Amino acid sequence: MRRKSKRSMVRNKKKEEILKKIEQREKQLEARTEERVQKLRSGIGRRKFISDISYPEKDKLRNKFLVANKVEFLAKLLPEIKNCIKRFKQISVPQIWEQDAATATYLLISKAYSNLETILLLASVGKTFEIIEIARSGQEALDLAFLFQEEGQEQKLKEWYKGKIIKNQVARQAMHKAINKMGASKDNLPMYDMKSEVYWIYSLYTHSSYAALLDSVDVFHEDFDFQTISGFHYTNRNFDIAAKQLAISILLELKNASTKVKDLENINEVDKILVKLGNYKASPDEIAAILGRYEDSNL
Repeated sequence: MRRKSKRSMVRNKKKEEILKKIEQREKQLEARTEERVQKLRSGIGRRKFISDISYPEKDKLRNKFLVANKVEFLAKLLPEIKNCIKRFKQISVPQIWEQDAATATYLLISKAYSNLETILLLASVGKTFEIIEIARSGQEALDLAFLFQEEGQEQKLKEWYKGKIIKNQVARQAMHKAINKMGASKDNLPMYDMKSEVYWIYSLYTHSSYAALLDSVDVFHEDFDFQTISGFHYTNRNFDIAAKQLAISILLELKNASTKVKDLENINEVDKILVKLGNYKASPDEIAAILGRYEDSNL
């Protein structure tokens, strides 16, 4: 009875901590949303438009030019990324109808790659809201790919092949355990918390929250952003965290899959592309800053 009572106390404490974090997060979001609404009400954008009627269009063209350069850079890497994906199939998936972990991994990584292609098309026309929604879909596919390659997840894989939807929460939990099992750090890395916060942000767009829909407001004309003025502004601002990060995630999951089948050549090719994408490894200071936000996590 005492053990059961102690376990219940631990569970209740965790629930309280989770609820507290959710409450803090919601308060922060409410404050940020109210700040944006007040700026809109102040008429700053409208006055800028009145003082320089050409400014909104000039701002749009500037952001459109910057987005076009980013799209072009990433688009040039797509053939190389696809070649690595196809090589994984050649090595690990002799028949596409096989229902094993390798086939699931190949299909899910390929699906995320297709999402990336779509994002680049949407970025070129300034559809920032839709970009975030599709980026989430791609990241969830990659999380499943990670899950199905882990030992002990065979039943989940069977359920998936039978048509059952596997919740992303399950994949996040598996990733948290797997990463910390590697012993990369003396302290547990709060993978679950970090991934959960990312998906919480994604969900604001997926579920059309007011906070996210404010990205679809043209502050100059005080209307819905039918002219994609705000669209190109936010596409430029969010390109790296949506498009580039999805590309990096695809490559990292492909590297993980290639490592499990000991395909050294594919691992080397993936690494070469990652280098082209820039410094994909966070610095010690950046890692410390990120982890500091979750230092009270008990997961």
